[in-house]
Amino acid sequence: MIKDKTACSLYISKGGRISDPKNAVTLGTTYTWRKLCREFERSMDVLTFHSLGTTKTKRQWDAWENNNMTAHIDKLLRRVRVAHDREAMIEAGLIDNCKGRGTWWELVDHDGLPVSLEKVELYALRLVTLEMTKETNEKTI
Repeated sequence: MIKDKTACSLYISKGGRISDPKNAVTLGTTYTWRKLCREFERSMDVLTFHSLGTTKTKRQWDAWENNNMTAHIDKLLRRVRVAHDREAMIEAGLIDNCKGRGTWWELVDHDGLPVSLEKVELYALRLVTLEMTKETNEKTI
């Protein structure tokens, strides 16, 4: 049983559709309780799930994800499109403001060399640690 429904987590998932590139991954933040939700796993296979606790609200973690983490992952990995991603739904005129995942990467760097999932996970967790440390330092000043 989930004790705190406001707790957030960082996840790394791979595309779950047959037409998705085999090495396509996405990273994001979500409520921890969503790990148990069938809807969450419908279009992607969750590979890792790490608690972010309750130091920030979901909205604050989303802002950090969009304004910080995504830019860092863009430096490490090459972007890729997957079936039914946010852009595809908007381009098809099916949904004006799709809230689905719009950011997917291949597990390759910008030179086309493979990058391990473990390296991406460690990199993302380092970004989380830096954010939490920054937050703690701001509170003590």
